Amino acid sequence: MTPKAIPDGTRQGTPGYESKIGDPFSSLRLFGAVQRRRSKIPIQTTPLVDREREFEALCDLVHRDDVRLITLTGPGGTGKTRLALEVASNLTAEFRDGVVFVPLAAVTEANIVPPEIMSSLGIMEKAGEPIQDTLKEFLRGKRTLLLLDNFEQVIDAAPFVTQLLQECQGLKIMVTSRGPLRVGGEYEFAVLPLAVPDLTRIPAAKELLLYASVALFVQRAQAIRSDFVVTRENVKVLAEICTRLDGLPLALELAAARTRVISLEDLLLRLQKRLELLTGGPRDLPERQQTLRNTIDWSYELLDEQDKILFRRLSVFGGDFSLEAAEEICGENTGKTMLDQLSLLVEKSLLLTEHTDTESRFRMLGTIREFAQESLVTSGEWVRVQERFVSYFLSFAQEAGSKLMGPEQLKMLIRLGHEHDNLRTALRWSIENGDVEHSLALGSALWNFWLIRGHLSEGRLWLTRAVEKAGATRTLELARVLMGAGVLAKWQNDFSSASSLLKESLALSKELDDLEGTAFALNYLATVADDLGNFTEGRRLYDESLVLFRQLGHKWGEALVLNNIGVGARNQADYDEATELHERSLELFAELQDKRRVAHSLINLGFVLERKGEYNAASKRLNESLSLFRELGGKVGIAECCFLLGSVARKENDFESSRKLLAESLAVAHEIGYQEVIASCFEEFAALCCMEGSVEHAVKLLAAASAMRDAVRIPIPPAYQADNRRIVASVRLSLGEDKFRAEWVKGLAMTLEQTISFALEHSSVES
Repeated sequence: MTPKAIPDGTRQGTPGYESKIGDPFSSLRLFGAVQRRRSKIPIQTTPLVDREREFEALCDLVHRDDVRLITLTGPGGTGKTRLALEVASNLTAEFRDGVVFVPLAAVTEANIVPPEIMSSLGIMEKAGEPIQDTLKEFLRGKRTLLLLDNFEQVIDAAPFVTQLLQECQGLKIMVTSRGPLRVGGEYEFAVLPLAVPDLTRIPAAKELLLYASVALFVQRAQAIRSDFVVTRENVKVLAEICTRLDGLPLALELAAARTRVISLEDLLLRLQKRLELLTGGPRDLPERQQTLRNTIDWSYELLDEQDKILFRRLSVFGGDFSLEAAEEICGENTGKTMLDQLSLLVEKSLLLTEHTDTESRFRMLGTIREFAQESLVTSGEWVRVQERFVSYFLSFAQEAGSKLMGPEQLKMLIRLGHEHDNLRTALRWSIENGDVEHSLALGSALWNFWLIRGHLSEGRLWLTRAVEKAGATRTLELARVLMGAGVLAKWQNDFSSASSLLKESLALSKELDDLEGTAFALNYLATVADDLGNFTEGRRLYDESLVLFRQLGHKWGEALVLNNIGVGARNQADYDEATELHERSLELFAELQDKRRVAHSLINLGFVLERKGEYNAASKRLNESLSLFRELGGKVGIAECCFLLGSVARKENDFESSRKLLAESLAVAHEIGYQEVIASCFEEFAALCCMEGSVEHAVKLLAAASAMRDAVRIPIPPAYQADNRRIVASVRLSLGEDKFRAEWVKGLAMTLEQTISFALEHSSVES
């Protein structure tokens, strides 16, 4: 019979349950002590942290008449025993004949389990009577709860547990194990690691304490150092420590103990080698829990040799992984089917599994992966498995990257997103090992994905490192990588770097007689010229590019150039030509089933219609574009669409919608470092403030936008220059020159973060 899985409801990355901000330690729960006169349960000296949901769910399970066997499963160090003890100690009143803890950590033979239970119950063997019979006789008719702790290494005793339950109707059993017993009537209860913060959005000090992992770390650190507090200065480091430790209670406690002698910054630095640092646990813990390494080794040694081989090899993955990838990279000569082996490792809590609509994916906790990688290096297989890993993910990246311009675009974006951590790992290894060929090939295949998903800074970092390693290499892949680095630089308005990189790409493409690469490099150089206002040079480069694409019969390239020429025409207020060019590019991209470029053509048409004052038509096109960008996860497009829709809404006096759209645009643009849109949002918020009568606020925002544009050399787009001059003149007239200058100086002094907060707080009538 398949065990019934009971979900615990917690998820990493979100607080476990609601807590009041005013009481930062409301997530610490010490469930009330009860009398233990009939019980043999170890007394716990520390509170149970943030397991209220699991605690209540387990108590409810024990109370159910149809539930008699519950197995708490999870990786070593998640606190299964601690949770089970808390539940057991609070249920003594429910079991008139006792609640008894049976420690099995030191037991390695299944036939020793019955005498261990008898010993814990305090009953003696009877001469000439089998122990099992004596135990069953004692428990018949009694209402007793047994807690069998650490059952994983005596799993062959599972049938005996079933016999006890069948013959002793008043008996209930809780088991802690790294895997289920796989017997009839078993209810499996997963004990997951504690919730960890999202490192992309680290909250303030009080809110950070709502994450269970942080609450546990702080509580244990304060037991050692009474002066330990969470401050604005240490929240980021603290969040990174708890995340690096996977939210594992044992790892958190061992790390917190180190705050006695080292700072949080030093602790985080040393966590690069977690297993060496996390030693020296409390002396009253079992030996296997004195260090995290021993805890993991305990599970590892329970595997047979073939499963150990796979476990070690799986550490090569940098993130979660698919069954297919595991088979291709790690399945060589393991002697078993991959699915069976992965299922076993999940059961042993050495792997976690996650299910999507299309596939199941597997992952190791970082602490477990470090142990497995050490074992893989020791085995002598590290280099060979690493090479298979890089080869597999290069093939994947090239296939997926080649399909980002057609009908399979969304599917490939999703797959690339799922494998991003593994692709990063492949890139890092290739670069660090001086593997120029694979470094450049991976960068060439991935830069368009980074552009679409808005990973601009990260993409530039990888591509720059690959180019630096290339040395005197002169290949098509290098030309593509230089092009990608240039395009990403252009989208961050680093026009000097963009121009230099694209010129290098163009020269190398011409040297290698690569007409397609030459055409693309010319196109992207033209976009840089347009961005800098050099429209004549831009049009010359576009025309060269267009000739080459048509010569090659490259419809996608032709559509791209037509769209970009349209942008140049729009910026020169030639709206009729711009409309014609954007509609032609839209037609071609639709024919090629490229949703992303369809979205770009739509946004450009929307922009032209907005400039012509046709707001309803503009909103229609922009909303179509926004829907596509949301579907594709295109952050650059989302930021642009929301900005333009916010501008249209303001001009139609829908101020509430305008604020919401501009706020989203600003948030996304800030996330990806899209400085031009950030500055444009400040200017649009200023226009809102003017229309709502908050003139002083408008001046500060205009000044901050002006300072930002000067700092990064991003001029106001030609289409908006007249609007900007009108707004500045209006607020200057309204305030008078002295007041205007005073407010302008205040705006110039604001930081980016201050300006963002100011824009969001002071753009409404209520301000």
